[in-house]
Amino acid sequence: MEEWVTIGKVVKPVGLKGELKVTPLSDVPGRFADLPSRAVSVQLRSGESRSCIVSSVRELHYAVFLSFQGVESIDDAACFTDGELRVARSEVPATPDGVYYHFDLIGLSVILEAGMYLGRIEQIIETTANDVFVVRNGEREYLIPALRSIVARVDLPGRKMLIRPIEGMVNTDDL
Repeated sequence: MEEWVTIGKVVKPVGLKGELKVTPLSDVPGRFADLPSRAVSVQLRSGESRSCIVSSVRELHYAVFLSFQGVESIDDAACFTDGELRVARSEVPATPDGVYYHFDLIGLSVILEAGMYLGRIEQIIETTANDVFVVRNGEREYLIPALRSIVARVDLPGRKMLIRPIEGMVNTDDL
């Protein structure tokens, strides 16, 4: 069975002709440019998954505007609000060394250089300076900046990330 990965979050309908504003969850330049005439899956907030053919794409700054075949009005488009735009994993372009997709990092075990288990990456917050990994271990939550000075190694096959936290970032007495 084909694995699907989320590449964008549908924000809202735009205009009267059914166009949708999408926040990309990919840093790959031009990621959406090859989508016209291709099938995508949209995971609706209701939990339903809908297969759609992309008819057009416009990229502006940090947003993407796209249209689906058969979605021709703001009313047709409204059901896609808060949906997740997904493509087959086999269609995801490779990334350069040291660059990772969010969906690859979510769920990784985070280990301190000293060997202690910190928790799992549950979310990635995008900020203007750098991404921040939300790492949880039970009730404890840690916010780890996604910086090369802190992330020592990412092992995707081993599903773990080794970090070297700066002083005060993690209280090892709690681990």
